[in-house]
Amino acid sequence: MYKHLICLMLLTSYTFAQDDLTSSALQHENLIKIPQSLLNQVENGSAESAYFIATQFDKKSDTSEKFYNKAKEWMQKAANMGYPQAMFELAQMFDSEKSEVNALEWFIKASDFGHSEAIYNVANYYLLGLADKAKDCNIAYNWYEKAQKKDHIVSYNDHAWSLATSADKNCRNPERAVRVFAQVTSHYKFNQQEMPLAYLDTQAAVHASVSDFNTAIKLQQEVVDKLGKDYKTIPTYIKRLESYKNRKAWFQQ
Repeated sequence: MYKHLICLMLLTSYTFAQDDLTSSALQHENLIKIPQSLLNQVENGSAESAYFIATQFDKKSDTSEKFYNKAKEWMQKAANMGYPQAMFELAQMFDSEKSEVNALEWFIKASDFGHSEAIYNVANYYLLGLADKAKDCNIAYNWYEKAQKKDHIVSYNDHAWSLATSADKNCRNPERAVRVFAQVTSHYKFNQQEMPLAYLDTQAAVHASVSDFNTAIKLQQEVVDKLGKDYKTIPTYIKRLESYKNRKAWFQQ
C-alpha cells in the first residue's frame, strides 16, 4: 500500500508535453509519465503494479481517446499477467465497445478466479444470447447460482425476475422465483436497509407470478408512487401495475 501511495504521487507529478496534438483543448492535457521504479515492478512480474498504472490512465480516459487506449493497453497487460480485477475491467471495456466475444472471454477468465461480478455478467450473456451464444436460460441460471454463492445480491434479483417473468415457459418457475427472491428480502432485513425500487418491482412480479395479486398491487403501487411522474421508466412500471390489477402476471418479452 505504501509503495503504491508513493507511485501515485509520482504518477500525478510527472507530465510531458504533447507536441503531436494539434487540438487546443488537447494541448493542455497532461499525459501521465510512468516512473521507472513502477515499470521495473511490472518487469519483475507485478500484475498489481500493471493494474495500478492502468487505473491512473483510466481516471482520465473520458477526456481523450489517447488516455483510454493507454488504459486498455495496461489493463490488457495486467490481465495477461493474471490479475482478476484487470480481467474484469478489460471485459467491461470490450463490452462497452460492443466486442462481445472478447468481453465474454475475459468475463469467464475473471470468473475462474471467483470474481462475482464477472460471474454475474457471464449469466447475462447467456440469458440474452450475446457473443454469438444462443439464449439459454438454464446455463444462465447456473451462472447466477454461482454468483449467489458469493452473496451477489443483483444475481438473486435478476434470477428471480427471469424465473417469474420469462415469456419462455421452459425458463419460468414461479415457485423457485419465490425461494430465490427470499434471499434478497433477507439481505435487506438483516442489514436494516431499504430495498431499492428496482428490487421492489421484482418482488411484485414474483408475487404476481404465484397469483398473489393483492401483494403485487401493493408493492407495485409503492414503486410507482416513489418514482414520481417525471421518471423516464414510469410507463413500464404503470403497465405492470395495471396488469396486476387485471389479475395477470407480467411476462417479459
